[in-house]
Amino acid sequence: MNAIQMTLLVCGLAASALASPAAKLLPETPFISCGADTIKTLEVVGCASLPCILRRGTTVTLNVDIVSNADTATLASEIYGNLNGVLVPFSADDQACSSLTSGSCPLSSGDEFGFTTSVDVLNEYPPVSVTIEWRLKDASGAQMACAQIPARIM
Repeated sequence: MNAIQMTLLVCGLAASALASPAAKLLPETPFISCGADTIKTLEVVGCASLPCILRRGTTVTLNVDIVSNADTATLASEIYGNLNGVLVPFSADDQACSSLTSGSCPLSSGDEFGFTTSVDVLNEYPPVSVTIEWRLKDASGAQMACAQIPARIM
């Protein structure tokens, strides 16, 4: 699949997903929920419309407000780039409780908390359309939150 086909595919998927009643649109950054419906707000700093433009050589920050769906003492965060169905790891943090901006671990089901993380967009990354997939897992490894954000690395 060439770059033009991939761009058209990602844009088409994003448009159809965002038109779906199941899509979650928030004022900060539009995203597609890919799991438990626990995300209250999500912001990719500097991105108010899709696809998010990720410039090589910069650091991108993700801020999320979440409602816990389980009791947990720990959190783990994972960020992947989904390239045509292949998940490429961007970042992982198995000590994500240290990245809470509000609330604290341990968390109880129903607790609201804020989370932030940053990922470097390396100069080595090719300019390509990609779907960023962010996951937050509880102590048992169960998914607490998941968001997909169509993006373009430039």
